[in-house]
Amino acid sequence: PAFFRCVWPVLFGAPPLPRGEMRTSKKKEDSENKKHRFVDISRSALFIQARFRHAKTVFRDFGPSVFCNRMGDPCDHGDIVFLSDRAAKYIVLSETSSTGLLSKFVEGFWGVSKPEVLISVTGGARDFELSPPLARAFKSGLVEAATSSRGWIVTGGTDTGVMKLVGDACLESHLSVPVIGIAPYGATNGNDKLAGQFRRVMYTNVPSPSKDGAPLNGGHTHFLLVDSGLAGRGAWGTEIKLRSRLENFYVERKGVPRVVLVVNGGPGTMETVLEAARAPSPIVVVADSGGAASAISRYCSISRDS
Repeated sequence: PAFFRCVWPVLFGAPPLPRGEMRTSKKKEDSENKKHRFVDISRSALFIQARFRHAKTVFRDFGPSVFCNRMGDPCDHGDIVFLSDRAAKYIVLSETSSTGLLSKFVEGFWGVSKPEVLISVTGGARDFELSPPLARAFKSGLVEAATSSRGWIVTGGTDTGVMKLVGDACLESHLSVPVIGIAPYGATNGNDKLAGQFRRVMYTNVPSPSKDGAPLNGGHTHFLLVDSGLAGRGAWGTEIKLRSRLENFYVERKGVPRVVLVVNGGPGTMETVLEAARAPSPIVVVADSGGAASAISRYCSISRDS
């Protein structure tokens, strides 16, 4: 036995413990492992909570500082005050801005609650008229859908076409939901008034809509003005990619359903509808509004009949 106790550790390591002692040692080892795992999980949870609080504080107090314009300079932001005395938030940011950071900015700095549904309105940028019954049905349906679902209404933001129709309807109905306009900064009339940080701008004496630009609509509550470096008619459409990425972020990453509402429109509207169908997102077409909406309605009717 003495020889065994001396030689065994040299050849084979520590001698095996008796069965009872092995059980006790195994229990102690399991207990220690559980303690270590609990400590690791607790540290991870505290780290995540600290990072979350830090990010929330940053976007609450310094949100606009996270973004920059096309040239890399601090972005312009503040409040726009329209002739109706209604104020709206705005920020000018690069077309390459992160949609994840933009989502945190809108919810954290602007204090806009996460939507239960996105109502994405697309259609004609030129002025058009709906028949009085159709206009009343459109306005009442839009207001009811937005208020009952606690959603966001997203448009192109300018005071023309379907954007004006939606903004005016929300203004007349005193709608309390966010109406977010995503417009090209270079084609926004009066954009020279928006320079600076934490500005409060009186949005008056702004040029009327033309091929080179259009004013913002006063029925919107927030504006994301996309700076692509282009100005005038060349800037039209440069906001579409950021708008699409932001909407897709909410749909794919935050699980927010999106409904696309089509009113009038042209070839660009067709592309937007095609992308929404591939997503897939529900599409509501105002059939008698003309343009792309009427063409889509006729095509669906013919396909169904055949």
